[in-house]
Amino acid sequence: MNIQFNDLENVAFKQIFGQASQEITSLSFHSKQVKPGGLFFSIVGGEHDGHQYIDEAISSGASAVVGTSREKLERLSKNYPEHTFLLADNVRETMAQFARMFYGFSDEKLKTVGVTGTNGKTTVAAYVRSLLTLLGLPAGSIGTTGIWASTHKLSYKKKHAYYT
Repeated sequence: MNIQFNDLENVAFKQIFGQASQEITSLSFHSKQVKPGGLFFSIVGGEHDGHQYIDEAISSGASAVVGTSREKLERLSKNYPEHTFLLADNVRETMAQFARMFYGFSDEKLKTVGVTGTNGKTTVAAYVRSLLTLLGLPAGSIGTTGIWASTHKLSYKKKHAYYT
C-alpha cells in the first residue's frame, strides 16, 4: 500500500522526517518480525524502549518508523534519508490507527455479540460461536476459557500467539 503520510487524516502523528511517501507492505512493533517495506512502531514499554531497535528494524527492511523521540527520529532521518520517520505522542494509538487503515477498516465490518449475566456466559458464548461456525461464518470469542477463533483455541507461548 502506497501511503502519502502528509495526506493522512485519521492517523495521529506530529511531524514527518524524511520521505513523505512510502510503499508499506506490513506493520510490526517487534524488530525481529519486520519485513522489507514494513512500518515499525517503536513502543516504549516497561522493560524495553523500542527506539533502541530502530536500526535493527531498518536493517530488516523497515521503510518507515513511528516513535516518540524527536531527537532520535531526526538524527535517523539524516542517516537514512530514503526512509520515513513519524513523530507521535502515543505510538500505540498511532499503531491502532494505522492498522485500521492498512487492513481496510475491517473492525467496522465485524458483528459483535456481548454475553452478560451471572451464570452461563461461557456456555452461551461457546454455543453462539459453534452455531456461527456450523453456519460457515467465521467466529471467535474472548473469555475466561481463552481466546477462540472459529474452531481453534488461540494460545500463548512466550508472549507469541499461535493456534493449537
